[in-house]
Amino acid sequence: MQPKGEILIKSAKKRIHCVGIKGIGLSALAQFFAAAGARVTGSDIKEKFPADAALKRSKIAINSFSPKNIRHNLDLAIYSSAYNRNNPEIKKAVELRIPLKSYGEALAEVFNAGENKIVVAGSHGKTTTTALTGHLLSVAGFKPTVFLGGVSNNWQSNFKKGGNKWLVAEGDEYQKKFLFLKPDYLLITNIDFDHPDSFRNREEYRRAFKELEKQTARKILLGKKISPLFRKFLKTADFALLGEKNRENAFLVYRLAKELKIPDGKIKTAFKTFKGAKRRMEYKGTFNLKAKSYKLKAKIYDDYGHHPEEIKATLSALKEKYPDYKILAIFQPHTFSRTKALLEEFGKCFKKADFVYLLSTFSSAREQKPKENVDKLLLKEVKKHHSQVKFYPGSLVLKHSNILQNVGMFLQSNNENKLVILTMGAGDVYKIAEQLAAYPNKLF
Repeated sequence: MQPKGEILIKSAKKRIHCVGIKGIGLSALAQFFAAAGARVTGSDIKEKFPADAALKRSKIAINSFSPKNIRHNLDLAIYSSAYNRNNPEIKKAVELRIPLKSYGEALAEVFNAGENKIVVAGSHGKTTTTALTGHLLSVAGFKPTVFLGGVSNNWQSNFKKGGNKWLVAEGDEYQKKFLFLKPDYLLITNIDFDHPDSFRNREEYRRAFKELEKQTARKILLGKKISPLFRKFLKTADFALLGEKNRENAFLVYRLAKELKIPDGKIKTAFKTFKGAKRRMEYKGTFNLKAKSYKLKAKIYDDYGHHPEEIKATLSALKEKYPDYKILAIFQPHTFSRTKALLEEFGKCFKKADFVYLLSTFSSAREQKPKENVDKLLLKEVKKHHSQVKFYPGSLVLKHSNILQNVGMFLQSNNENKLVILTMGAGDVYKIAEQLAAYPNKLF
């Protein structure tokens, strides 16, 4: 372990290569090393990723995967959990006997050397909660270093450079990666079974969080219902994020702030100026649809949620914000294993949507396509609880007219013209929201 106070110095002039650098976790770590003075390179596919702009600002060279990227003068190679020892670059690093670490191991080596370490974990809400924690500490003058599992709208990055005294990291439970971390303070938003491709059952999933609790040195804070006093406080703080789940997670951060003796004035300033995270109930714009005798104004939102509890929370928040609007949810499932394991929960989670469009599953490279048609099973299950459901094969075959024509005519026949369109999923469904927001006036 590096001595305390040296983590921002130790990496200077080191040559570090990141295999799968565009991954949301590894890209944050790459920015950390670049900020510390290391010579960082990376490799990945050419597809657009959330942290691309941040990596570009850090002037990190990114190439396509090739053994040629691995040279004998490298001091360290770090690989994303999306890749294993069969990757040609990882094989080459082994051949050349270059020090090799997984993303989880490398993050832990950096994080665990900090003086005051905060981990935010949970099945849902941890990205927004981590971003709010980092923003609060920044406003309070703590100068934190933050590793985020999404892109903060305040920083336009998934990494915030700070000092070694306060470190904040989003804890990823997938493959139990968060067990590499040794926090002083632990915030757990919630625990709902997820990642059935990594955990055998709900008990094993909960046990991983219990293990993380055991290795926390000072204070554990668990998500819970908001107190009446905090609800009043939140109103005076002008907190902009929608929904009860976001308010509960803000309460979690507030309780940490009181533990750290941060004044209420600083907390209010942080809550008021917090802008959330990208793809977390993110407002994208308005789509105006015009027909001969009919106009439809549609509010466009995009959300990363891909678990039934996340879907329910987001739909509830939007219904609270727009009580007189109809809601169209366009959902792209993520991984066959999750969809199959939580099939009944997925069937019931769209109750607050007026229309549901299901896309083909966005599968993971780490799983094989099952023999049974999981998309068909999901459609059947959702139809048990919902009358307005359509399935669109392929990932992004929807066009503006496909999305809106039938919905627009239905609303017109019922003398309504207000609609919220919500795209949801961990895959590329966000492109639909971007397309709709980019072309605000369309005819059908």
